[in-house]
Amino acid sequence: MRLYLVRHAWTMPTGPDPHRWPLSPEGEAEARQLAQARFWRDIDSLYSSPEEKAVETVRSAAQQYGLEIRLDERLKEVRRPPGWADDYPALVRRYLEEEKAPEGWEPVGEATERITACIRDVERKHEGERVAVCGHGLALTLFLGTLDGVVGGPYTTWQLMGFGQVSVVERGRLLQEFGDPERLGLVVRRAEQGDFAATSTLLAELGRPEVSDEQQEAARQIYERHVNAEDVESLIVTRDSTPVGFLSLHIR
Repeated sequence: MRLYLVRHAWTMPTGPDPHRWPLSPEGEAEARQLAQARFWRDIDSLYSSPEEKAVETVRSAAQQYGLEIRLDERLKEVRRPPGWADDYPALVRRYLEEEKAPEGWEPVGEATERITACIRDVERKHEGERVAVCGHGLALTLFLGTLDGVVGGPYTTWQLMGFGQVSVVERGRLLQEFGDPERLGLVVRRAEQGDFAATSTLLAELGRPEVSDEQQEAARQIYERHVNAEDVESLIVTRDSTPVGFLSLHIR
């Protein structure tokens, strides 16, 4: 099973209780942009926190792809008392790294157990499928802390997790950190001789079937010369193992 974790888009503070904040105009635009991401084409099921900002983040995608938004209370953000905190990042650092919950905050262990139990249930119910789950920064950070493949501490993870971003998890391992949903699945590696055929096929798929045999042969020779050159670093970009780009860098 492959899991796509979505952090809700930007919010608009409308009162002292952040659990009730809706999306800001910027967040609404982010949600519409999120719905255009390629990964939604492969999603079989969609889960979300019942908080408004989470539901509204994935509503456009759900409507576009005919997905039911399944709400689960366990996906809510870490519970904390209403009110403004000027030192919020400092409180988060204390919460995540020292595991000392500020007064009124949900204990780290309880919050971790809550969201982890939810996602484990989703994994069991949807084995072999691709599922998107929309939630919140702190709760998702706690879940990531239970996985393999996570680099850096929890506070760093939380700091780098942008609004409206997506990460990929499979079999208890983080495959891709939170980032731009349009870049999901992109891998950059050194090009090899056998990549040319796939790259040629890509040109035709991108609407360039008019490439002649002579042009193909010339391109092949350039490709092989670059791949074999000692002063050139040739890279290929793949998405889900399919080549989508090629780059040659001259090394001085």
